[in-house]
Amino acid sequence: MPDIMGVTEAAADLGVSVEDVVELCNSGQLKAKKIGSQYRISRAAIDEFMKS
Repeated sequence: MPDIMGVTEAAADLGVSVEDVVELCNSGQLKAKKIGSQYRISRAAIDEFMKS
């Protein structure tokens, strides 16, 4: 997986739906940067989320 990914790649990595990833980003549970209307999620943020 790349170091920076969109919600589709993050959803595949986490094994959840794209909607679930967007909800996690919106709630702040998964750290992400919103650029325009798209989220960018780092590998480190995914790893941190999985540890919690």
